[in-house]
Amino acid sequence: MITVSALGKDGESILHDFQRSSPSGGECRTEWRDRTRLVPGDVVRDAAGWCVVGGISHDGVTGITVVAVIDADNQVWRHTLIMSGGAEVRLDGRIDPDTLHKLGTLTPAAAAA
Repeated sequence: MITVSALGKDGESILHDFQRSSPSGGECRTEWRDRTRLVPGDVVRDAAGWCVVGGISHDGVTGITVVAVIDADNQVWRHTLIMSGGAEVRLDGRIDPDTLHKLGTLTPAAAAA
């Protein structure tokens, strides 16, 4: 697995590259992870394609996890996972959590391109 910056060489979200192929050049490998094993930087499958986990909070008392994911167009989605909920996670690459803040700096024009 390789860890990449949130922005590519062109200054755009690297998630556009994740939609088409593996960043390491091989085949795309995934695994199912339950809600307690998800961490910021994980690239997960969503209805919008491959997204990155931007934030996560667990409530161990109620068994509820709230996950914020950011898609390739810089849209943020919130998902509530309960009990055995989880996500399909890419094993071939992830995004460096220390660079996730850069996705918020994209201008609306850059994010729409």
